[in-house]
Amino acid sequence: MRNSISIGRLTAVAVVPCSFSLLFSTACDDSAGPAGDAFTTWISEPEYSFGDAPEHEVFFTVPFLRADPYRDRILVRDRGDKQISAWTPDGSLLFVVGGPGEGPGEFTSPSRIYFAPDGGFSVRNDFGIRFTSYSADGEHLETVSAQDGTLEYDGLMLNLEAPAGDGYLGFPLTWAALELGDHGDPLERIAVVHATRSEVGQRRAPEPLFWMDIGGRVRDTKFPDDSGLIGGQPFTDADQARFLPGVAVVMRMRDLPPGAVELIEVNAEGDTVWQRRLQLEPRPLTPALLDAWMDEQLEWMLPARSEWSEDEVREALDASVHKPEYLPAATGLVLTASGEVWVRTSEAEDTLRVHYAVRRGDADGAARRVLLPEWLEIEDATDTHVWGVRRDEMDLPRVTGRRLVRAGS
Repeated sequence: MRNSISIGRLTAVAVVPCSFSLLFSTACDDSAGPAGDAFTTWISEPEYSFGDAPEHEVFFTVPFLRADPYRDRILVRDRGDKQISAWTPDGSLLFVVGGPGEGPGEFTSPSRIYFAPDGGFSVRNDFGIRFTSYSADGEHLETVSAQDGTLEYDGLMLNLEAPAGDGYLGFPLTWAALELGDHGDPLERIAVVHATRSEVGQRRAPEPLFWMDIGGRVRDTKFPDDSGLIGGQPFTDADQARFLPGVAVVMRMRDLPPGAVELIEVNAEGDTVWQRRLQLEPRPLTPALLDAWMDEQLEWMLPARSEWSEDEVREALDASVHKPEYLPAATGLVLTASGEVWVRTSEAEDTLRVHYAVRRGDADGAARRVLLPEWLEIEDATDTHVWGVRRDEMDLPRVTGRRLVRAGS
């Protein structure tokens, strides 16, 4: 029997909170949260760093990466050259696949990378219009059309995210004006769905697995001349979801005690297969924190809005920002090659951002509290390393791997 769950209200539009400076100072010792959650503290040390391979015409512009959970290698997708490159952790190039185009094995906009247990991998193109599969050694196996852009749910085009048995998981695409309710009621919930084919090959109507909550995820800043600027709410507590083949992991914070984060894993049949709650320290949204966010916005907005005073811009920002009593406990999540879910927070110690890592399927084991450099936007992690991208002194992107070390060891 289906165990569909209502996790509030989500949308598929890619709106994220605006970043702001490190806000909190915390101790580095192992600690326990208000509800008794025990955390072991970890830090990281630099070890790997690599960039372009000009001799093979590989040039990073906006790279994204995934660590292979079955082999000791890193796959890098670059938005600029529309190809996938495979590397050893120390930066030796193994192979390159893809390239710009619409033919088999070519990409117009490569995005997610999904791994198979045999070491093969598939690459999602555009909004899940096509998926291209490769062997473990990079041999092109097939390119399949997952949809033609007309697949809909509730009147909205679908974004297909991950292979799921005989179909794909995904969610409807939407846009900021729809969320804001510019032409009707604000859009406050949307379904994550499973899209499958029937026995005769026709696409069935997508089946909803659960609902997610996105109310108040977008802000619309109105300026004195009635012009507007749409952006993400900096203190949003909207639900988030990430996908692996056949499963979705949802992070929710609404209707929970301050400081609480709930992680829920749902399979393609709609069954809840894992659920875990973390209780972190509740952190009030103070005037000082709000001013810090305002100052960061003003730094780039005032030069472009020179006809208005600082007070006018500040007033417009203040009117559009959502101001909860407590800060959202988390700001993002990553499903990693290690089998852990990493939760990013606003908590920090000195110049280090705090993340919490819990293993999928573990309902009550100790979480890891991991301190990472603020500049490192984590994209994946193995049992031994955390991986991301940093920019060097020439503002060139470099893939970076940092070894994870237990604090005090």
